[in-house]
Amino acid sequence: YVPELWEFIYSTAIQAGNFLLYLFGLFGLYLWLVDKKIDKNNIFLSFAMLNFFPPLFGGRLIMKPEILAFAFIPWILIGLDQYFENKKIINLLLITPLTSVLVTSKGTIALLLMSSLLYIYFKLIREIKVSDLVLAALFFIGLSSVIYFENLNVNSVSLFFHPELDQYLFKAPLSFLYSINLNDLIDNP
Repeated sequence: YVPELWEFIYSTAIQAGNFLLYLFGLFGLYLWLVDKKIDKNNIFLSFAMLNFFPPLFGGRLIMKPEILAFAFIPWILIGLDQYFENKKIINLLLITPLTSVLVTSKGTIALLLMSSLLYIYFKLIREIKVSDLVLAALFFIGLSSVIYFENLNVNSVSLFFHPELDQYLFKAPLSFLYSINLNDLIDNP
């Protein structure tokens, strides 16, 4: 590899990896929606809109953990649905690594994931066997702890505290909201 191409190689690898995660998430979302008896025409219409949804489009281009959330959440939902359908502990244990990775990746992802799962499965939570819940919780806590401390050791950054770089501390003045420079808007939108 030529050193001048490292940036290109790195950028291309990120985009290729994110695209594979995106396809993995779409496939899981497709299976989950089919299981929910959603019409396939509506599923594919939704996917066509998802492909051009700006945050998801941007998520495929840059290295951020949100694409992991898109890739793993449908599979977590499928696993939970399978557990509540057949009450086999293996379904909870299989989704635990995915959940652990998401919970330790970013605080906002952890909060949104847990609150969403609580909202979706609130009525079914009482059906979880205590022994299944304890075993899955111990596995989740153990795996999440290992991932958290590994991240802390490698990055020296905690999940709960990310130092802000000076270049991102700029706050736009209030006039930014109401003053419009038409020349800049036309020449440099």
